[in-house]
Amino acid sequence: LLVYGPAQVIPTTLEVLQTDTKFSILVSFYPNVQYGRVILAMRRGFCTDVAGNRFLRTSNSTYHLHF
Repeated sequence: LLVYGPAQVIPTTLEVLQTDTKFSILVSFYPNVQYGRVILAMRRGFCTDVAGNRFLRTSNSTYHLHF
């Protein structure tokens, strides 16, 4: 997961909810920032199947948060 903006991933919170399908991870926002924008995006080429075929990253693979 790539984070653009005043936030960071907390790697120790990674949890597998459904094997190879659903995951959960926490993102921490910097406490000294009162407003701004954070973009969360999957890295290109991150998702592959067992045979190594890559899936295309869609517009649903990024999330924009304005605060």
